[in-house]
Amino acid sequence: LPRPTHHWAMDSTRAIIRLWRLCVPNGLGPQVGGDGAIPVDVLKDVLERELEGNLGDFGGNSVDEILCSYMQPDSDGIVGFLQFWRGMEDILQARRVMRSELNSAQQQAIDGFRFLRTCVLDMASRQVSQGRSAFSVRELRYFIERTMSHTGPEG
Repeated sequence: LPRPTHHWAMDSTRAIIRLWRLCVPNGLGPQVGGDGAIPVDVLKDVLERELEGNLGDFGGNSVDEILCSYMQPDSDGIVGFLQFWRGMEDILQARRVMRSELNSAQQQAIDGFRFLRTCVLDMASRQVSQGRSAFSVRELRYFIERTMSHTGPEG
């Protein structure tokens, strides 16, 4: 009998979510009432291990420069999930290791979430109050409607 082939390559989006969950320190996640944002020092420890020997892919920049450039922490050194997700995708693309193992419906949904993420991050960068952004339900509905018109009903 032929041996089953195992496909060990994980989709990049799933890997990013898994890494986020591993990085959120105990006592900061949503299960304890926190927003789950991660201190940049935690991400620095992870990225130093992951990017060891590959800093040339980023023009020889230090891990600190990569964190600032790709993750864009707030003034308190905190990175939210949306910044982390976009930053990790950008890092994977810079290293040419971004991969998708999603079916077309899943890919459409992810494309929709990416569009929504971009809308929210762009708006957040323009209206920061006390280091955090807040959106009304009306604004979120607007973003969701724009996402649906951009990506279709599956997105």
